[in-house]
Amino acid sequence: QLVGMETADFASLNTASIAALLTSQVVALTTAEIIALRTDQAASLVTQQAFALGTSQLVAMETRDFAAISTDSVATLQTAQVLGLTTAQIIALRSDQAQALTTRQVFALSTAQLVAMETQDFAALSTNSVAALQTAQIAALVTMQVQSLTTAQATGLTTKQIAAIVTSAITALASDALSSLSSEQIVALRTDQAQALTTVQAVALTTAQLAAMESRDFAALSTNSIAALLTSQVLNLSTDALVALRTDQVLALTTQQIVALTSDQIASLETQDIAAISTRSVAALKTAQLVAITTAQAQALVTQQAIALGTAQLVALETQDFASLSTNSAAALLTSQIAALTTDELVALRTDQALALTTQQIVALATAQLAALETDDFAAISTRSVAALGTAQVFAITTAQAQALTTQQAVALGTSQIAALETPQDAVALSTSSIAALLTSQVVAITTTQA
Repeated sequence: QLVGMETADFASLNTASIAALLTSQVVALTTAEIIALRTDQAASLVTQQAFALGTSQLVAMETRDFAAISTDSVATLQTAQVLGLTTAQIIALRSDQAQALTTRQVFALSTAQLVAMETQDFAALSTNSVAALQTAQIAALVTMQVQSLTTAQATGLTTKQIAAIVTSAITALASDALSSLSSEQIVALRTDQAQALTTVQAVALTTAQLAAMESRDFAALSTNSIAALLTSQVLNLSTDALVALRTDQVLALTTQQIVALTSDQIASLETQDIAAISTRSVAALKTAQLVAITTAQAQALVTQQAIALGTAQLVALETQDFASLSTNSAAALLTSQIAALTTDELVALRTDQALALTTQQIVALATAQLAALETDDFAAISTRSVAALGTAQVFAITTAQAQALTTQQAVALGTSQIAALETPQDAVALSTSSIAALLTSQVVAITTTQA
């Protein structure tokens, strides 16, 4: 009888009559009758009737009518029925209908259907339903859908699902959703996903998440993301993460971030990374950080970094670290820096460092500093520097240093310098070859007490 009824008559049935139809009668409805359904009639369909609809009948239902079906009826749809839904019907879903979808139904959705789902509907899916999505479905999600993930949904994702999110979509993950991820989920991130994280997302990472991040993923973070990290985040970075840093990432670190590093963190930086620290950051290093620098790191300091060190910082360097500075760095030190060096640091000078010292640097040494130089280092001073020594400096030369003077150094001494040699021990201490090489004017300058 229903099949023979004109569509206009069928559409005139009241909602009570529609709800009273037997499932066998529902199955017999024609496509024309399904299309003719009024919205309130569709809303009156009970769960058994919805369950009984064939896929062709369900597909024929107008979007506004499908959107009127009760949540209970939606939840009873078979997977074959769900899989048969058109894109337009998926788009027409109400949020409460989406929320009513079971994990079995969501799992059955094709990628095209899932992608068609509006963001508010996707966000309404239960955490269990989202957790049940196949990796192919996850990989198909568009940016806006990933952005709509709630904290609960994000937390419920499996590690395989996390790894399946495409890089273009991972950048859309909301900060609160990202910060809610477990350590296991963070570990599951692919390197290209880590590289795609935005600065806002990087700042949203908790210290526990940063600590859990694999070193290769941390090393993949963009320089902008590295520079955006909070000092509290930097302070909690593992030594493995710091070792994994790329040189351009270290170069991107701000002064505030560098100063926030602990002594152990500073000591863990690779030498090429130490050399990449900005001069402004080097100048801001704390005493404890400088003490923590290894000899290899000290050796890696470039001239601009050495010049950037304050006098208090230079004094804070351990003697073995100061002795590890390159000859270029030693030669680049300002006279104010030279004047601040401790006697221990001067004693620790390597001979090639002493040889690299400029005349201006040698002249800047206080008498006590000059007297602290070891004989090998003193003998390495250039003749030009020796010739520039002040009389007070010459007077401060120790007997051992005088004895260590080379013939060329002795010849370079001016007459006033010869006269300034402490008497009689320093003059007597000159080697016989140095004495023999003295010029007539120098010999004349020797005082009677020196002779």
